[in-house]
Amino acid sequence: MKKTLRRLFFILLVGNVAMAQDQPTDTAAPTQTKIRVFEPTKSVSGDNSYKWAVKTDLLSILVGEFPIIGEYRISKKMSVEASAALTYPYMTNSFSAFDEDDDIYGDVDAISGSSAEMGTAFRVAWKYFPSSDYDAIEGWYFGIQAMTKTMKRSYDNEDDYMVSGDDTKVKTGASIIIGKQLFMDSNVLWDFYFGVGIANTTHTFQTYDYNTEMSNEVEESKSKPNVQFGLRIGFGN
Repeated sequence: MKKTLRRLFFILLVGNVAMAQDQPTDTAAPTQTKIRVFEPTKSVSGDNSYKWAVKTDLLSILVGEFPIIGEYRISKKMSVEASAALTYPYMTNSFSAFDEDDDIYGDVDAISGSSAEMGTAFRVAWKYFPSSDYDAIEGWYFGIQAMTKTMKRSYDNEDDYMVSGDDTKVKTGASIIIGKQLFMDSNVLWDFYFGVGIANTTHTFQTYDYNTEMSNEVEESKSKPNVQFGLRIGFGN
């Protein structure tokens, strides 16, 4: 009887050990599933506004000024604009829609017989773009413009009246300007502006004095309101 109990106990012990070896133990920590949510990337700069422009003024060309104009954005709402131009007077320097009362001293109109020569013109403007829809240099703007412009002619009438020399008209002034700049396809731009201010004009010319039988240089200087119009075309980026 004791032998039988011993055998049964031994069989149960061996069976338990065998079953314990067959069952694998899971020691790994349970994995956690992480849901990833997509977020669109944001541009670091976030600024696709135009930075510069190069243009010319079609209305200036009609009155004998041939400008190259450059504009550069200096802040989010401001830009600086500068231009250099050659001038060529189509008409005599004594003629102007706003200067019809220019006086010609002496008995001879020395302007007749004069020939046009090249001069120069320079302009600089500070412009502010207030629109909430656009940054500089696009949209409505206003600002201040300073300018100087020289129109030159020369006389050579020595055979008739002994009159020779230069006829020079120098105009300097400042204006408040308002306008709008629009960019079209292929970065082409149109710029329309209107300005009003004051300018001083110094006109130096030659006349003939019959009493002295000599050519005299006369200088006139006057200040008056100055009205400006601009129609520019160019491109920018």
